[in-house]
Order: sequence, then C-alpha cells, then structure tokens
Amino acid sequence: MMKQSQSHTILRLILLTGTLFALNGLQAQSPAFAWVGCDTTSYAFNPGMLDSHVATDGNSMLYCGPGQVHELYGNMAFNDLRLRRTDLSGTVIDSVELLGKLYVHELSEWEYGWLILGCYRDSVSIGNQQWAQSGLSYDVFVLALDDTLGLSWVWNINQSQGPWIEPLDIAGGPGGDFWVGYSDYPNHVLLRFNAQFLPEDTLMVQGAGFFCEILAEPQGGLYLGGSCGGTMVFPDTTIFAPSIYLQHLISLDADHKLRWVRFFPDFTCSAPSLAPAPQHGIYYANFLNDTMTLDGIFLQGTNWGHDFMLLRIDSLGSVQWAREMPTGGFSDATLSRTGALASDALGNTYLTGQTRGNIQWSSTVVTTSAVSDYNVWLMSYDVLGTPRWALAGGGAGYDLSHGVAAAGVDLLANSGLLAAGGSLGSQSISCQGFTNPYRALVSPLTSRGVADPDASRALVFPNPTDGDAWIRTASTAQQVFLHALDGRLLFHTEPMPSGITALPAAILEPGIYLVSIIDQDGSRATVRLIRAH
Repeated sequence: MMKQSQSHTILRLILLTGTLFALNGLQAQSPAFAWVGCDTTSYAFNPGMLDSHVATDGNSMLYCGPGQVHELYGNMAFNDLRLRRTDLSGTVIDSVELLGKLYVHELSEWEYGWLILGCYRDSVSIGNQQWAQSGLSYDVFVLALDDTLGLSWVWNINQSQGPWIEPLDIAGGPGGDFWVGYSDYPNHVLLRFNAQFLPEDTLMVQGAGFFCEILAEPQGGLYLGGSCGGTMVFPDTTIFAPSIYLQHLISLDADHKLRWVRFFPDFTCSAPSLAPAPQHGIYYANFLNDTMTLDGIFLQGTNWGHDFMLLRIDSLGSVQWAREMPTGGFSDATLSRTGALASDALGNTYLTGQTRGNIQWSSTVVTTSAVSDYNVWLMSYDVLGTPRWALAGGGAGYDLSHGVAAAGVDLLANSGLLAAGGSLGSQSISCQGFTNPYRALVSPLTSRGVADPDASRALVFPNPTDGDAWIRTASTAQQVFLHALDGRLLFHTEPMPSGITALPAAILEPGIYLVSIIDQDGSRATVRLIRAH
C-alpha cells in the first residue's frame, strides 16, 4: 500500500518553509463526483439508524456499509456488514462480509491494512474466523485486516469487565502503532498497540465525558475530542469543566501530559471530528448550537444544531479562524455523525454531511437543494478558511453523507445513504430501495495555471507525485500511453470506463514524463507527469 507518502512529503515541505503553495501551478479546482456505486436495499425504518464508513490509503478506498438488519437498539441498527475495497476508478478489488449483529463506530486506514472498531452481540464471523458471546450485552471489538481484507487480528473486550462498555475511536499512529479507545463509563481507556498487535501503552482517564475522536500526532502526542465532560482525572492532572454540557478538545504530549484544553458550548453531547492542520495544528469540526465568541471571533450559529463550526487551532490551543454556515433564509448545513472532516497535504479541509435550501458560501460558491429534502453535501475550505467549492446532490427524501477521506488534493472517498432516485452531479442514482448505502469518488475535473495545452482533455493527479498517479480522460478516449522524455514507451493501457485510469508512477525514477491519450477520432492529447523524489 502507498502510505500517504505524497501527502507526508508535501506536508514536511510546508512545515519546513512555513509557506503554502500550489505545486508547479498544478492546483485542482471544480471537483465533481467521478462515480457512484449503490447497493439497493429496503430498510423500512429511520435511515438515521444506519451508518456507512469510508477510508483510503491513496491508491484504493475501503467502504463499510450496512447489510441485513438483525436488531435495533436505541438509535443504532445491528446488522451484517459489507466491506468492499475498490481502486480509484470504482472497480472492486476485494470484498468480504461480516455476518452477525454488528455496529461499526470507526473505519481507519492503517500502515499494514485497515482497522475496524465497533460493537457486536451473539455470534459473529468473518471468513472462517468466528467469535461468540452469550447474553444480552454488547461487546467492543477491533478487527485488523490486511491489504486484501484478510483477517490479521481480532481483539475484544466484553461487558463482564465493566458496567457499560462502548467503543470510542481508533486511530493510526507512527510506525504502525494504533490507538484504541473504549469507555467503561464513567471512565475511559486508551490503549496503544504496536504493529505486532502487542499492547505498548495505556492511558486511563477517570470521570465523566465522552472522547469521541482520537488523533495521533507523528511526534507521539494525542488530541482527544469529545463532549459532556465533567471532572476528568488524567495521570498527571485533573481537568475541571465549567459545565457538563460542553464540547472539549484536549492536547497531550508524547508522555500523556496535558498541554492544553479548550471548551466550547454545547447542548446535545455532540461528537466532534478532527483532522491535522499544517504546522502541528489541528482542525476541529462540530455542531454549532448557539452564538459564541472564540478568541475574539464571533459565530452567529442557529438553534439546535442546524449549523456547524470549523475551527483551525494552532499547536498552542489558540483559535486562528472559525467558519460556519452563512446566515439568512431557511437553510441549514449539518455535519455527519461519523467521518465528517478530512484534510489534505496542502491544508485544505473537506467537510461532509447534509444540507437543504439555498446557501451562498462566497461570491462563487453556492449550494442549492429543496428545503423539504436533505441532500448530500461536501464542502472545502483552504488553509486560510476561504471557501473553495461545495457540492450538493441527491433526490427526494432523506439523503445522508456519512464520511469523507482524502486520497489527495480534491481526490475524496465518500459514503452515505441515498433515498430512491436523484443524482450526485452528473452521476445518476439507479438504486430504488428505501435507503440505499452508497460509495463514491470525488475527483478534480479541471486545473488552473497548467502549461500543458491539452490539460483540459486529460488531467493527471496527484501531480507531482511520489507514488502512483491517475489520469482522468473523456469517455471518447481509446488509449493511454506513458513515455519517457527520450521517447521510450513505458506503459500502455486502455482507459477504464469510469474515465479514471491508474498510472504506475511509483516505479518511475524522479523526473518528468509524458502521458498521452488517443481519442476516437485519432487525435492525441499529451500532458506532463512529474515524479517527485
């Protein structure tokens, strides 16, 4: 697997120079849904009980969606799970089903494959592996899957070890380590496992509050995002929250010592989403329930969660900027309750959730949907908090976007649930069930500042790259060629039907290469591919 190598390389350059830039003028804009895959189902109950999840390693994406529903519990549906790994053209590479009463809280890309965190009841199986638990309680599980979705490791903790066990989050760390968080309320436990699945570290936090999100820094520090926190007792300090109904963001160093904590107003015990920002900062996204002022920045908000806030917070805990939905009219834009936030190597952020009504984000960025329906919504801001683009789509009914993961600049894996009919951009939705889990890819369509005159006919991304790359072509393209500057043919293929075709750039030496397409009429278009160090 290519492990975010391009993203990490660019990010290191940004951190060293303190400058944000568009590489060689190649900055993508105007992305759109490249393809949508949909599973036709017929769930005759509130679709808000079902969740889908998505993750990406830069070359492929993994989708985790609901299958047959076996049991409803609170606002969750325990069901079989469908796992599908696709390439970035949408072609399924591997698939597997988890059978039994399961509910997934988190799906994560990992150094050696994929991680799944959730809870289960009774007998559950994946392939030939089965584990069982009797009684009425729900146990926490972690699955580690390899690149081909083969089972590498199963870990679970059952309710006999605490009065109430529930999963919190799972997060990859440096060197193949990963963190698992679970709650035996009112206490929380964070465990760090190494790449051989051996426990390396434990952090126990006593007291009330929910840690809904864990973000591990490459340097070993942790960010913990949550809500409804009272007094929280860490090994080296005690945090006294002014009120129980507060969002909180906690920063710990590599030794688990408190660096700082921030509190934000809340009324609903909402779950934040976190993503890394340049220069060791963090992006924080959550519901915005009311007016608030953060470090001199005023947010208008609306009542009861029909708005969101996106904060950029520096490494010392100061809010650098804050964004929300523009006010005015009968409209709202809310975040998904799972993977609502992602960021890329240039510091662009990507938010997803639901929207309705007409929203003017900037002079050039607008989303429009019927006020009677919720539509899928994706939004991007740059590192300064300026709106870059927004997408909305769906049809009649309650359409939900559950997760977004960034494979590159404006190259996004997305998942959610769709009601019957409608479309996501130019991609029509053919599934006709009551609630249809979907997986999709958003990719750049055009670029600005590119010297290649044929760039409008063939877009290579990411570009520059220090791993594999992809080319987006028109539906009329017949052949794709990769040449060295001296004319040697290095690669030849036919374009994928989706128009997004893989280029084996990872095996190339650093330098400049030429990618050509031959169209139906015999015409040729050529663009450059830059293989970085």
